[in-house]
Amino acid sequence: MAGGMEKRRHRRAVTAGCAVSMSGAWNMTNVGAVADDLADAYSTSLLMIGAFTAVLFIAHAASQIPAGHLIDRVGPRSPALAAVGLSVAAALVAMIAPVAELALPARFVAGAATGLSFVSGTTFVGRYGGTTVDQGVFGGVGLATSGIALAVTPLLYDVVGWRAPFLGGAVLGLCMLPFVLAGPRLLRADRSKRAPGVQRVPRDPLLLRFGLMHATGLGFAVVVANWVVPLLTGENLAPLWAAGAIGSLVLIMGAIGRPLGGWLARRAPERTQLLLAAAMVIAGAATAVLALGPPVPVLILTATVIGVAGGIPFGPALYGAGQAFPEFAAAAAGVVNTLSGVVIAIATPIVGLTFTLPGDGRIGFLVVAVAWMAVALRVPPSAAFRIPPPLPRGQRA
Repeated sequence: MAGGMEKRRHRRAVTAGCAVSMSGAWNMTNVGAVADDLADAYSTSLLMIGAFTAVLFIAHAASQIPAGHLIDRVGPRSPALAAVGLSVAAALVAMIAPVAELALPARFVAGAATGLSFVSGTTFVGRYGGTTVDQGVFGGVGLATSGIALAVTPLLYDVVGWRAPFLGGAVLGLCMLPFVLAGPRLLRADRSKRAPGVQRVPRDPLLLRFGLMHATGLGFAVVVANWVVPLLTGENLAPLWAAGAIGSLVLIMGAIGRPLGGWLARRAPERTQLLLAAAMVIAGAATAVLALGPPVPVLILTATVIGVAGGIPFGPALYGAGQAFPEFAAAAAGVVNTLSGVVIAIATPIVGLTFTLPGDGRIGFLVVAVAWMAVALRVPPSAAFRIPPPLPRGQRA
């Protein structure tokens, strides 16, 4: 009986984590999906539209560690509900008028909501018995939502105009609310207590290396997906619909790469370092190929490779951080994800700026490719991830 209750609570926790992740993930790419059209609607530059995304990720990064402290104290459910509420409220405010002075603070609030949604979602999974595979599924669902936003928002734009990115986020948040409400509550007796003298936030080089893995996997994928449309349409390398589909593919295929990475690491934990380093080199090389503007079939293949390879480090990185610092697992997750927000906030406008240089953005994509491959040198040793070896076949549930 107890085992059945634990399994049901585990399923509810994973479902709630995925739901809150989806409510925040839409906001990561919804603006980039229609950047050119929004620039016209707001009577501003493409660089300012890029700032809408940069502001979101500044708030996203800044909220991670405080969110982790809160969630370590009260559990993930209440912060997850707050994340959904803030996301919907920010979208409604942004829909009032196409004014940058209104959109920027709304996007800042939406960024704080995505920060809360990520840490509460991953804590839902980790606190209730989640494995590297469960963490990968959680991350894959969120990344797929960002990819769907890239594909759906341009279609919605044809119907409702400049409000499309924000309307989609508001509707999705309301749809996810019941699943978050069904998430398990943290009982007072289950709340972890920090030992005297133990620091509130782990300051450990190992945690930074986990964060660097996640920062490149998520951060560079989001940057590539946000700017691939102007890269491909700027020199007529692909029609608009095809460029949007390719950008969406980068994130949607990450939804496959994330659980795949968790599964592979669980199957062969002693090879985790080699697996993750190879994935980063492959993702960076594919980004370099994308920058060269090959024919559309090759573009589709490279976008697929970027998505899958870029998603592979997610599950092991989050699982490893939680296992290495169990007394403040949510704060550790906040530290890990803070770096991804910083990378996106910095790299998004920088890559956008390279569109004013010779090559129409190719320089920015090549810089991303080199940086992605370089991070392979900083992957922690396999033992640092603390992934248990697989059970013998006869003992598996």
